[in-house]
Amino acid sequence: MSFRIKVCGITDAAGLDVAVAAGAEAVGFNFHLDSPRQVTPATARALVARLPAGVAAVGVFVNQPLDQVRKVMDVSGVGWAQMHGDERASDLAGFERPWYPVVRPGPGETRLEEDWEAPFILVDARSRRAYGGTGRAADWGAAARLARRRRVVLAGGLSPDNLAAALEAVRPWGVDLNSGVESAPGIKDPDRLARAMAILRPWRRAALEVLP
Repeated sequence: MSFRIKVCGITDAAGLDVAVAAGAEAVGFNFHLDSPRQVTPATARALVARLPAGVAAVGVFVNQPLDQVRKVMDVSGVGWAQMHGDERASDLAGFERPWYPVVRPGPGETRLEEDWEAPFILVDARSRRAYGGTGRAADWGAAARLARRRRVVLAGGLSPDNLAAALEAVRPWGVDLNSGVESAPGIKDPDRLARAMAILRPWRRAALEVLP
């Protein structure tokens, strides 16, 4: 299955339940040790077990060997791998699990033109201090150019305050909500998430009618 609306950085049952109740089609669990939203595979497994049918579980991995990614996916039960590090298309060619890459447009990013064997590409903000979850906006211009030829999932500080503008500027295939719908890292805010979802409902309805 695929998805267009993902809520990432889930750390506990309360946040998971809020995301699902709001209408998330996927939830993300961060396995990067340096992330403030990091969870263990065992914690993720207990949370994945709470998911209703039809909601996808995504694991966020940063520069981890593929054997380790497979092992964590098996233990945690997540069905998708979000490759959020510096992986190249050649590194992931032939990886047999459902996966997609993350690119971060800006100085030093050389992977935008690579031929990714993935159903979509996530575009996040570029930062020297973190691989994601910074609250900074991605380069919407670069994301929009990429979205003209590939399915793009837009991330990077999306919130009720900028979401409508981001949708208009980029016209992404999907969106990834994280820091912009939190009260603190890993703590999802029900009000902010509900406001974001209210903006996304007509967009998703229109997208399903027009896009493949």
